[in-house]
Amino acid sequence: VNFALFSENATKVELCLFDENENETRIELPSRSEDGIWSGYLPDAKPGMRYGYRVDGPYDPDRGMRFNPNKLLIDPYARQLDREFEWNDDYLASYPNDKKSKNTADTGRIAPKAIIQDPEALKAVGTVEKPNVPWNQTVVYETHAKGFTIKHPDVPAADKGKFAGMANPEVMKYIDEQGISSVELLPVQAFATDEAVAKNGLSNYWGYEPIAYFAPHPDYGDPVEFKKMVNAYHAAGKEVIMDVVYNHVGEGDAHTQMLSLKGIDSAYYFVHNQNDKSEYRNETGCGNALDMTKPMARRLAVDSLRYWAEEMGVDGFRFDLATVMGRGREGDPANRDFDKNHPFYEALRNDPVLSKCKLIAEPWDCGAGGYQVGNFQKNWMQWNDRFRDDTRRFWCGNEGFAAKMAQRMTASDDMKNEGERMSPSVNFVTAHDGFTAKDLWSYEQKHNEANPWHNTDGANQNFGRNWGHEGYRDEGLDEFRNKMVRNLEATLLMASGVPMRLAGDEFNRSQNGNNNPYCQDNETSWVNWDKISDRDVKSAEMVGFMTKLRREHPVLGNVDYFDGQPVDDKGTKDITFIRPDGQEMTGGDWQPFAKTLSYVLAGEKTKKDGKPADDDFMVIMNAHNGEVDFRTPPAPNGQKWEVAFDTAHLGVEKLPVEQREIRDGNYRAQPHSVVVLQAVREENRQKQRQNQTASVLAQMKNKHFSR
Repeated sequence: VNFALFSENATKVELCLFDENENETRIELPSRSEDGIWSGYLPDAKPGMRYGYRVDGPYDPDRGMRFNPNKLLIDPYARQLDREFEWNDDYLASYPNDKKSKNTADTGRIAPKAIIQDPEALKAVGTVEKPNVPWNQTVVYETHAKGFTIKHPDVPAADKGKFAGMANPEVMKYIDEQGISSVELLPVQAFATDEAVAKNGLSNYWGYEPIAYFAPHPDYGDPVEFKKMVNAYHAAGKEVIMDVVYNHVGEGDAHTQMLSLKGIDSAYYFVHNQNDKSEYRNETGCGNALDMTKPMARRLAVDSLRYWAEEMGVDGFRFDLATVMGRGREGDPANRDFDKNHPFYEALRNDPVLSKCKLIAEPWDCGAGGYQVGNFQKNWMQWNDRFRDDTRRFWCGNEGFAAKMAQRMTASDDMKNEGERMSPSVNFVTAHDGFTAKDLWSYEQKHNEANPWHNTDGANQNFGRNWGHEGYRDEGLDEFRNKMVRNLEATLLMASGVPMRLAGDEFNRSQNGNNNPYCQDNETSWVNWDKISDRDVKSAEMVGFMTKLRREHPVLGNVDYFDGQPVDDKGTKDITFIRPDGQEMTGGDWQPFAKTLSYVLAGEKTKKDGKPADDDFMVIMNAHNGEVDFRTPPAPNGQKWEVAFDTAHLGVEKLPVEQREIRDGNYRAQPHSVVVLQAVREENRQKQRQNQTASVLAQMKNKHFSR
C-alpha cells in the first residue's frame, strides 16, 4: 500500500500502525515532493490494518503553525474510521489557560484510526444505474439516517439508526408512497462532537463537524453498507443527496481539538485572522474556515466529492454555508469577498462527474457580505429563505403578503439570472435548522433549554404563531394547527421551483419547541413513529397525495419562470391571477390588506415537443379568519372543475369524482385553508387516482401501535 500525505510546512511525517491491543509502530515517510506530498510504500500492509499520522514541524502560533507530534491525526483521505470520536481534553491543541501553549498530551490510544480498505469490497457490491431525476420531477426529502429509522418498528434492532435501516423495504415503501424522488441525508461523513456539547452529556446529532471527508460516520455503518443503501434507492428510481460541509472541519478554533488538518498543516488549510495569525477567522460560526484559495484544500474537497459520486453513486450534494467556499482570492489573504466564479466553483463546473450531479447551495454564511441568495452560477440550485419567510408570514395572517406570495408561487423572479428561464430556487418552509412545521404553529418563542447555551442559541425570529398558547394542551386547537401544517405543505408543493420537504412534517412531528436541536441525539430529534395519531396518518396521506399530484402534472412541477403570455390561439395565459368573483385581477386589485391569493395554471403551457397538454389547475389560498366564496372561471374545453384537495377537509382527495365535482361554479374556501381545483382533460382521465388500500403509515400504526 502506498501512503501519502500533503503538508507544505511539515519537517517530518510518521505513519503510525496499530495492532488489536493499540500497540503502535511508527514508520517515517521517507519521501517529500517539491509540492509538499510526503509518501512511502508499505509492502506488508493489508486490508483491515489501522493507522494514523504524526506530523512534526515548527510550533509557532504567531505564524499560524501548530505542529505537534503528540497528536495522532486522521488521514484526510481515510475511507473508514474504526470508531466514533469521543471527547477528551487531551485532544486540545493548547492548554486552556495559555492559548499559545503546546498541549503535549498524547492521543495515540484514544484517537479514531483509519482502516485500510479492501478495494474489492465495494466492487463486489456492484452499482445500480443512477435515476437522473430531472429538476421538474424532483421533490427533496430532508431527513437523518439515524433519526428517521432508530424508532421505526419495522426496522430490525441491528439496523435501527443505520444506513441499512434507511434501505429497509418498509422505510422505502413509505418514502415512495409520499411521492419523494430524492432523499437528502444530513451529514453522514465522519464527524466530531465539540467540547461544550460533550461536557453537558450530549453529542453532535446533525453532524456538521466533519473530520474525515471520505469516511462514513462509524455509528451509521461502513462504506459497503452505505453503497448498498444507495443501490437500493437507485433500484427504486430514487436519488440520494448528501448534505456536505466543506466550509469548516470539526476541529473548532485554533486552540481546541487537534484531530487532522489542524495538526497536518494549520497554516495552510485554514483562514487566519490577518491581525493575529494565532487565531482563525471564524466565518462559519464553528471556529474555523477552510481556505479554498489553496489548491490542495480544493483538491481534498473535489476528490472526496468525486469519491462519493463515482464510487458510492451519490446523485447530488447540498453544500452547507456554500458561500464560504467562494470567499477569497489566491495570493491576497486579506481579501475574503465572495466570488461566484471562485476556483472552487469552477472546479465543480468543469469536473466531468460533479458537473452532472445535483448541486444545491445554502447561499449564505456568518461573515460580512455572506448573504448571496440568487448569486451563484447557473449550474447551482439554491435554498430560498425568502420563500420560507414570506410563506410563514402570509399564513400568520400578516397583511401585505399576498403579492409577495404571488412572486414566491411563480418561482421567485428576484433570484432570476439574466437570460435564464429556469429558476434556481429550492423552496422550503422548514428544514432541520429551526422549528418543525407543527412547532411553528405551536410556539412563538424558542424552547432550547435542553441545549448547553441557556436558550441563547437558535433563531429568535421564526415568523410563527401559536394561535392561543405555547405548546400542546388543547385537542381542538391541535387539529387547527395540523391544518396550518397542511397549508404550509400545500403551498410548498404547488409553488414553482424545486420543493424540499422536512421529514415528519407530514404527520405533525414536534421537537417540543426546540428550534436548534443539533446536539439532541435523542427523542427530541428522532422520528417518534409510535406517537403518530390517526389524524396524523390522514394528514400524511394528504401531503403524500399533494406530492404525487405535483410529480404527475408538469404544470405543477414547473421550475421555469412565467411570462404571462398566451400559450394557445385562444389567448390563454400560462398563469392568470383571479379575484374571488372569478375575474382576472388588474393592477388595482393588488391591495396591501389582501389575505387571499388565487390563480389558474394553464395546462396548455406543457404542450410542446410532442408532449400533450396537462390539466388546468386553480390554486386558492385563504389566510383570512373567515370563509371566502370563490367564483370559478370557466374551465377550458367544456370541462368541469373538481376538487383535487382541500386542506380544511381531510380525505376529500380520496372521494369519487362525482362527489368532488363543482356543479354551480362556486367554491367556499374555509378560513386558513388551501384549495386546489383541477379541470381534468378527458385524454388524461385514465391517469386519475384509484381507490387504494390502507396507506403504509396506517398499516404500520395498526400493526404496531393500535390501542
